[in-house]
Amino acid sequence: LMKDTIKDKTFELSLPMKPFEKFVEKEENISSDEDELNTAYNILKGKSKTKLIDEDNLIFQTEIDLELNLFETSETIIVKDKQAIKLLEKEIEKGIVSRYEKIIAQLQEVNSDPFGYGTIYRIKKGGGKLTRGEWREKYPMIDVKFKVNAKVITHGSVD
Repeated sequence: LMKDTIKDKTFELSLPMKPFEKFVEKEENISSDEDELNTAYNILKGKSKTKLIDEDNLIFQTEIDLELNLFETSETIIVKDKQAIKLLEKEIEKGIVSRYEKIIAQLQEVNSDPFGYGTIYRIKKGGGKLTRGEWREKYPMIDVKFKVNAKVITHGSVD
């Protein structure tokens, strides 16, 4: 997703249950004490774009756009309610931002740049020259602002 436009890929995401409590279909004699709502999706289309927004402070912005098909949830959510879908999209966005922030932090710890922030920096930097050593010194200090736009296009069978 960070390197290429993707289509027809599945992924799972655990979301906090609390925001969805009013949309959970309650069945008689069944109670759920789950703190998380486990969800599964098919990415119909996903793409990302990264830009350097502050060269001096090494601040990047990565925007991720997703069109999704909701496959499954661990609790029966009333998805016919438009509020439920909007809430789901908002929580997906927060969940993906959180996941990518953790990934970037782990990559910075080991000084690995598989998403190519160094290339973007080098292209935008005056003169366009950047040695591997220079980037290894700078990379642990970059700040990446993630912006995710998730749109649930369809929802299939929901258990």
